[in-house]
Formats: sequence, structure tokens, C-alpha cells
Amino acid sequence: MDKCVEFINGNKKIKLLRKQLRMTQQEFQDSHFTRGYLGLLENGRRNITLQASKIIAEKFMKKAKELNIELELEEDYFSRSVEEDAKLYCEKVLKNDLSMDELNEIMNIGKKYNLISIEAKVYRRKGDLYFEENQYLEAYKNYFYSMDILRGEELNIEICYIYNVLGYCKSHLLDYEEAIVYFNKAIYNAEIFKDEKVLMYSTYNLSVAYYYIKKFHEAIDIINKFIHRIDMDKGFSTYVYANILKANCYEELGELDNAIKILQELTDIVKERNDEESNKFLGLIYNNIGSLNRKEGSLTKALDYYNMSLKIRNKVDIKNVSHTLIEKANIYVIKKLYDEAIMIIELGIEKANEYNDYEYIFKGYELLEKIYCELNMKEELEKIIEAAIEILKNTNNLDLKIKYYTKLQELYFKNKEYEKAEKCLEMIQKLLKFVSFSDKINIGEVF
Repeated sequence: MDKCVEFINGNKKIKLLRKQLRMTQQEFQDSHFTRGYLGLLENGRRNITLQASKIIAEKFMKKAKELNIELELEEDYFSRSVEEDAKLYCEKVLKNDLSMDELNEIMNIGKKYNLISIEAKVYRRKGDLYFEENQYLEAYKNYFYSMDILRGEELNIEICYIYNVLGYCKSHLLDYEEAIVYFNKAIYNAEIFKDEKVLMYSTYNLSVAYYYIKKFHEAIDIINKFIHRIDMDKGFSTYVYANILKANCYEELGELDNAIKILQELTDIVKERNDEESNKFLGLIYNNIGSLNRKEGSLTKALDYYNMSLKIRNKVDIKNVSHTLIEKANIYVIKKLYDEAIMIIELGIEKANEYNDYEYIFKGYELLEKIYCELNMKEELEKIIEAAIEILKNTNNLDLKIKYYTKLQELYFKNKEYEKAEKCLEMIQKLLKFVSFSDKINIGEVF
């Protein structure tokens, strides 16, 4: 991308091209176009109409051809404003894969020429880049700026995508209540624009968010309403994820037999595909069947499924290896093989950190807390809680922050470190005030 790109008015374009092709004003004259009229256009005394632009463009291209120079000019090349040229340039460049620096350059052009639609597109693209890098807070900020612009413009189908990814970012940041608000907005707008793709994804994502706030019946109802609409050729992955989520809900409701039945039936469907995507799904399904067997007390069977999951995930799904490691560690905790459990959990947390996978970072921390409490390892317990608080600085989950500061406060009291406990209490009070303020500003949210 040309960092020194400049945009000029139509009259300056005429002057520049005349100079480059060494054309006189006389060469533009014909029965419909006088030399004097060209002079008025070139000096900026008259606006360049589309018809005049077309004639001038044809004259320049004819001269270029005589000189064996390749020159292609649009009919409106000379009648376009600087802002229109800037917008066309930005839209053309945005069709390519761009780095963050290149996107910032386009943003500067957008701001300079007040190209609101370009700014919205750049914010979205920046959000996409941050999301791919698992930087969910930065992704959220850029998607939010894009949404803010789009809401002020005429109705735009792009808003469907933006609301869905805003909710997705909030889910990754463990802020499920706000994620639900965004997913509902995505669904509402997707129905207006008949955007079936976003409608399917946002409906599924909504059911996931309900699962995480422990509204399992609501999540199952949402899945049952939309799963029959899924085209198995185009939406196979969503079909698989929806069934896995449904099984997870039954697991949480204590209906383990229902959950196992769903996953076993799903295993047969997935195995028929025999491709890399299906292998990823098998890694997930085996992991979940392992967890169900663990809950039923079939620890050997559970361990076999976890190992099958790890074998697959280490090949085709590295991002989610941490999930299986941390779930597998539960078996060693149950057996009181704490050294093995700690080793596996720490490896799982390390891998979860690589992808900013906050959900499994905290699952790992909770398991370590359980072990350290059991072994009365106060120093290690304090380190884990402090590490959790440090990680939470990257999220918007106020409830979790309060939860971990409360844990730390209790630990300090037990250790008779009253000054530190007092500081924790002050932080908890600040967070509680912020929760109250957040509740107030969320009143009156509309689509």
C-alpha cells in the first residue's frame, strides 16, 4: 500500500495529466467541447460534470494510446470529489489482507476525509485481527466502535455480524449476561435482514451463554427450536456443537444417561465424515464422554476417553489440549494422586494461557485451590489466588473479581495479615460500587 497516497480535485487531475502527456488545450477542442470551456474547468471556475469528465477521459486515453502508454480512466474520474476518490481507494485496499499498520493508515484517510463507513469497516477488520490473536478485550473495543458508527447510519446488514462478535468477545471475557444482550440484538437484526448465517450462529451462541449462567433448561429450549433448521451440508459444525451443548446441559442437570446417549449417537454421525474437522469433533466428544464417565465413577473408562481425546487434539486441535488436560487431572485429584494432578493442571494452565482461554485457566486454578486446601499449602494457595486476580484484570467479569478478592481476604484473615485483608475489603467495596453503577447504565437497552 502506498503510504504517500494523495487525492486531488478534478481540475488538478486535468493539469497533471496534460503535463504528463504534453497535451495542449487545443487538442481537447471539438464541436461539442471548446478550448475555453476546458480552461474554465482546469482553473476551477466551473464544476466538472459527468459528461465533461467522460469527454476529457476519452481525449486523454486516445492520446495515451497514440504514445503507446497504457491508461485507463473511469468516466467519472474528473468529476469525482476528493472524498469520493479517497473512499474508492480505501474500499479497494480493504479487499486485501492487511496488517494492523496498514489498517491504521486506512483509518487515518477515513478520519481525514470524514468517511464514516470506511472507519466502521476498519474497526471491524481490526477487531477481526485482534480476535484471531485471542486478544478479546481489544477485539471487543474495535467491534464496539464499529457498532457505534453503524447504529448512527442507515440500517446496514453489517450490524448483524458486529452484534454477534461483540457477544462472542463478551463470552470469552466471561461476561455472559452482557453477551446475551448482544446475541439477542444479533438475532433481532438477522431476522430483519434475513441473514441466516448470523441467525444460526447467534442463536447457538445465545444457548451457550445461557449454559454458562446455569440456565440449562432455557439453553435446551433454544437448541431444540433451531437445530432442525440446520442444513447438515452447510452447518454441520453448528449441528455438532449444538448437540454437544445439549449433552452438557443434561450433564449439569444430572441426567447423565441422556447426555451419554446424545454423544454416542453423535459419535457415529461424526465418524462417517472422516476428515480433519470431524477428527476435531471426535477429540471434543471423547473428552466430554470421559467427563461423564468420571462423574459416574467409571474412572478407568474416563481415563481411556481422555487419552483418546488427547491423542487427537495433540494432532489437530492444539488450542483445546488444555481442556482435556485439566479435565483429566480431576481423576488424579479423586485418587488423591496430587503430584500427578498438579503437574497435569500446570501444563493445562500453561497451554490455556497461550490462547487467553480464561475459562480453563480458572478451571485449572480452582482445581489447584482444591488440592492446596486439602494439603494445607497456604503459600501456594495465596500465589494461585493472586495469579487469578492478575488474569482477571484482562476481563470485565466483576463477579469473579469479587469472588477472588473475597477468597484472598479470607486467606489473609486466617494468616492474621489484617492490613492486607483490609486492602482486599477496600477493593471489594470499589467493585461492588461499580456493579451497582453497571446495573444502572444497562437499564433501557434497546435493539
